[in-house]
Amino acid sequence: MSVLVIPLEGTTAAGAACPGTGLGLYTVPQIKAAVSDSASLYSSCSYGKTMQTALVADPPVRLNCSGSSNGVPWSWATCSFDDINGWANAADEALAARGVSPDASFYTVYLVPPSACGFVGLGYVGCDGSYKCRVWLSADYWATGQAYAHELGHNIYLVHAGKYNPDGWYDEYGDWSSWMGYCCNDRCPNAPQMWQLGWLTVQQYDASSLAPGQTVQVTLPSQSTSNSGLRIDVSGWAPGVDPIFVSYRTRAAGDLQLADDVAGRVLVHQAPIANSFDAQKTVWRAALLAGGAWAQAAAGITVRVASLGSSGAAVSICRQGGAAETAASCQAGVDWDCDGLVGAASPSCSAFLGSSAAVQPPPCSPPVKPPPPARPPPRLPSPKPPPPRPRPAPVQKPSPPPPKPPAPKPPPSRPRPAPAARPLPPARPSPPSPEAALIRRG
Repeated sequence: MSVLVIPLEGTTAAGAACPGTGLGLYTVPQIKAAVSDSASLYSSCSYGKTMQTALVADPPVRLNCSGSSNGVPWSWATCSFDDINGWANAADEALAARGVSPDASFYTVYLVPPSACGFVGLGYVGCDGSYKCRVWLSADYWATGQAYAHELGHNIYLVHAGKYNPDGWYDEYGDWSSWMGYCCNDRCPNAPQMWQLGWLTVQQYDASSLAPGQTVQVTLPSQSTSNSGLRIDVSGWAPGVDPIFVSYRTRAAGDLQLADDVAGRVLVHQAPIANSFDAQKTVWRAALLAGGAWAQAAAGITVRVASLGSSGAAVSICRQGGAAETAASCQAGVDWDCDGLVGAASPSCSAFLGSSAAVQPPPCSPPVKPPPPARPPPRLPSPKPPPPRPRPAPVQKPSPPPPKPPAPKPPPSRPRPAPAARPLPPARPSPPSPEAALIRRG
């Protein structure tokens, strides 16, 4: 993963900062340290599968206070897509004049000086090589490694990691178990994103390996030190319900800065991700301690944690056979209703046990099968599907923002930052415009 990092400054002929902007807040050595932190995260979280190398332009590239790119004007006084795209094109030209090829690296990060821009970062979602793969970081985050990891994550088809708040509002950055959530603690991606990238191997359960009324016992090693997790595909009996991912996370390796409500817990996520190019949101559902449980009612799945330890987490997965125990399930010691209790230990069995009536075996409760072999990470489809339409998405600061209405779509004639990017006109070879969401500071 080859990355070119270009610090930018807008200056007058006399070397002063252009109106509306300022000079960079961090030195080149500080920038290099942050880039190294991002590279360490990619290496550790991928278990060596994705190695990041970077070149930092030194000294920073100085641009005029205004200019034009492919006939489209730009300046430092505003922060439209035309401006940030113009700065990037002008920086590429300036580097080429120094003898540095801007195309030598597949990914390019442009470090924006203090300016009218209110974002933390922007990055194209998905890059297949048919256009320049770009990221922009604002002035306060030049020396923050997790910000680089997050925005470059967009380039490799990751989208934000969120959760639903108690009031039902989806906070698209609210998953503290992923670097695709709020800035700025260093941590690895969550389990569904790790699986999407091919960094995680999962034990796979589906309709063929998890029957109604069946409970399986699983030991999950820490995802932080072992590239393993668990995925339950419920589509065979609950169409429309997203697959369930279960992982155990501890403070180790790339997860050293995990938040308190994540570290040392079994995490449950849901995501419809199907392959490495499938840029889909993930939803953090639960963080369980020993004795904790989470249930997906529509699929009748209950995840229960028996114990946590240094060697892993003891977890059970139960698929509900019915809403209540039956005489047959009580007699057979099957947890038909997935309440974690069987036989005499289950209050709902008291009416059935001890009866002299003949008891038939549970209708759909075969002997418990051993876990299926681990399913390898998703492979890139062949031939490659049409590349997703790129759109940058921002990193947010740690304090959650209030709910925001969706960004309006840009007019067809001028690409603007928006979730659904449109192709640029022929005269402008730059990629489709990004989604830009302003982040309030403070």
